[in-house]
Amino acid sequence: MTALRRLLLAVLALALAGCTGLPRAGLGSATLRSTSDKATGPLDSLVWDLPAGEPTTLDYQQAGDSSPYLVVSNLCDSLLRLNPDFSTSPALARSWDQPDPRTLVLHLRDDVRFWDGTALTSADVVHSLKRQLDPNAIANSFFVNVKSIEATGTHTVTIRFTRPDELFLKELATTAGTVVEARYAERAGKKFGTAAGGVMCSGPFELAAWKSGASIELKANPHYWDARYRAHARKVTLLFVTDTTALTQALASGAIDGAYDVPNAALPTLKGSVAGQLYFGPSLKSVQVAPLQDKGIAAEPDIRRALSLAVDRRQLADTV
Repeated sequence: MTALRRLLLAVLALALAGCTGLPRAGLGSATLRSTSDKATGPLDSLVWDLPAGEPTTLDYQQAGDSSPYLVVSNLCDSLLRLNPDFSTSPALARSWDQPDPRTLVLHLRDDVRFWDGTALTSADVVHSLKRQLDPNAIANSFFVNVKSIEATGTHTVTIRFTRPDELFLKELATTAGTVVEARYAERAGKKFGTAAGGVMCSGPFELAAWKSGASIELKANPHYWDARYRAHARKVTLLFVTDTTALTQALASGAIDGAYDVPNAALPTLKGSVAGQLYFGPSLKSVQVAPLQDKGIAAEPDIRRALSLAVDRRQLADTV
């Protein structure tokens, strides 16, 4: 198993985009790869770290940073799938059509079941999408043009817009399009997505346990509907090691099998480790600078407009 781990498991350091740049991140002339080597077989268990710390929630509606997003994306399916080249393809929605510029009709798969065996229906999709209409939802801005979301068949959902929305369909490949079991979510109430309430999804991994302050355990979903993306690890233990020194030592020794987005300070040590392979890949991270305050100079709209006009967006784009 040790040799197999060395072949299969990787520490993927995501290179920070934009102003950070490769030289400043200490990556030199590293070749960027969007994927690690292809798995050659199953694993009994895998230990992975979340360097950003323990997720605040596993509720997709509030999964806005790297830790909850990574966990949720392995537990819960979205209506569309986001591919490595950033294109989208069918997932829970097998197809769709737009009879007019303000209407989107989603045709759902009829062979999907949640972990508890309950069949996916349009009622689950309507419930999941309507939760994004909450102003406090992370993806609420994606739904700004949505007028209505209705079940128009057992496996058909119709979404109507106040005006045409070119991006909405693509955004359903993110957690904006995540689908959970409606009955479970309603029963869990405010505990949904917490260590006490859990989640109920249809993804390749099931939530086995969440030990607050210690770990999250996932187990492979043996009945996952998409054979191409079935889990290769039977059990995954997610740790919350945030200390750079401790994480570096654990990765270098093989005590932790891998992590995404490891701190730059760990890279020199990991480059020389024989416990695994270090990969550098393009990042999906973004940096947002928003001078917004309730009081003071940043509360003045004219000041904010002036700051916005002072930003050379073309130069920023060319640099990135």
